[in-house]
Amino acid sequence: MKHLALIAVLLFSLCALNGAPLKKKVLIVMMDGLRADAVENFQLPTLLKLKNGAWKPGYKGAWTDSARTILDTVAHSAPNHTAIATGVTAAKHKVFRNGDTPKGNWKEWPSWLHRLVKAQPEKKVFFVFAWGESGKIDPTPLVPRGFGSDWVNAVNIPAKLITEKTCPDALMYYINSPDGGGHGSGFYPYGNFYAPASFLADKYLGQTLEAISRRKEFANEDWLILVTADHGGYSTGHGQPGGQSNTVPLIVAGRNIPSGRIAGTPCVADLPVTALEFLGIDTSKMGLDGKVITPARTAEIPRKLTDGLALHMIFSRRPVPANRGSAAVKCTQVGTGVSSSWRRHMLFDTVLNASDVKTKDGKFAPQGMVFEGTEKFKPEKGRLFTMTFWLRVPAKQPGDSVVIGNKLQSETDKVGFFISAARQTWSRSNVRGLVLNFKDSGGKAAFELGTFDTEPNRWTFYALTVTPDDALCFYQGRNDGFLYHFVEKCPGTLNNGRPLYVSQPAGGGNAANLEGCMDDLAIWNRCLTTSEIRAIFEAGRKGRSLMDLK
Repeated sequence: MKHLALIAVLLFSLCALNGAPLKKKVLIVMMDGLRADAVENFQLPTLLKLKNGAWKPGYKGAWTDSARTILDTVAHSAPNHTAIATGVTAAKHKVFRNGDTPKGNWKEWPSWLHRLVKAQPEKKVFFVFAWGESGKIDPTPLVPRGFGSDWVNAVNIPAKLITEKTCPDALMYYINSPDGGGHGSGFYPYGNFYAPASFLADKYLGQTLEAISRRKEFANEDWLILVTADHGGYSTGHGQPGGQSNTVPLIVAGRNIPSGRIAGTPCVADLPVTALEFLGIDTSKMGLDGKVITPARTAEIPRKLTDGLALHMIFSRRPVPANRGSAAVKCTQVGTGVSSSWRRHMLFDTVLNASDVKTKDGKFAPQGMVFEGTEKFKPEKGRLFTMTFWLRVPAKQPGDSVVIGNKLQSETDKVGFFISAARQTWSRSNVRGLVLNFKDSGGKAAFELGTFDTEPNRWTFYALTVTPDDALCFYQGRNDGFLYHFVEKCPGTLNNGRPLYVSQPAGGGNAANLEGCMDDLAIWNRCLTTSEIRAIFEAGRKGRSLMDLK
């Protein structure tokens, strides 16, 4: 009998070596409320294995931290759960917010599992969820489903996967726990439950993947695993416009996918379309909004951090701070109150101080600094650039003012950008914070990109970059050591031919000046990678200047 078993194994191996087709299977996973930056910030082990192509031998990983929810409605669970199931946005599936799922247009836009069974009746499918409303998605008897808590589902799904008779060919698995943790005490930045809940979701996924890999037929199967989220979050909620809720992770693992970063800013509606095409179903005439997720983009050529560095201000000389970058820049002080001669030792050498100023008769005095010459920057490919700086603001900023920008706050409809220091963009947040307002040359309207809560009287790191994938990424590195970010589309340039300024330029017209200190301001004529931005942030936390890095 042992000899017969050995012969069977050898024959199976020979079939595999001779190119016997592998049986294709799909697992789509939705982790409710998982921010895009949570994967790296929390170092979620299962997701990192998938991302890095380290799950199982023969499997590769592709990923992006710039995926987005559907954008024709608020970032609620129900519309995006439905988009992940159907491949269309709210305009078609008619689920615009939580509570709308029973009203969905399922006749025209059934789930991808429904489409699969109709096209290939021999296929077995299964839909598992932990949020009751998800059970209203395409309520067809053709798609068996399981409803229970995350814990119950995590126990039941592996058993179903290991059992050969009940193992589905296509499985959609919704995990709820990160959303509960975020609502409990905050998705960002002050959540005590969010990280543990995210780790729990990662663990549940790990149990399911382990069950898949223990299948007797696993070596003869080709699993496509797609993971995303329905939304991110800010404060204790989600649904506000502007990045924090709309930016989600997307990870793809499989035997025959290119490794590396996924191109562009894919949408959650892309997952079911990708799954159907992988299983041999032509979606080109279905009218779906999702697209097949594109192969990973070509690896970027390694560069020195100083390559393309045009501006690196050292605020230690009067009247012109030293620029260690390549551009010829003259710094002009406008009004009074901006002092480049103060020699307080802060995080890096000396700092640019800004303060609210009153004249002798008690009237408000606008003040700022203009970086003349920055308008002559030539961004790579006409639009790619990166800006980084450290900022320290007081607990009470006197009013909404500009930290840095190349257009006025009153010019929201013009090409360019500004970062505001004290703005509240959502009623559910009790904190004012930094907000990015921008309009690119290819955009239709100005867009206010989210809020990052300030940490009063503490140095905080910020970065802004335009990527080759038509994304504008806004980063914040906080004292908890996490580097947060969110994303918006930016197909055009932000260069409007005007110089950068801090606080107010001449004729700025703001009601308040910037209060606080800025240091290590740097601008590149290229897009820095997230790894490069993280390296600058980590160096600063250790008291090292940008120029200390190689």
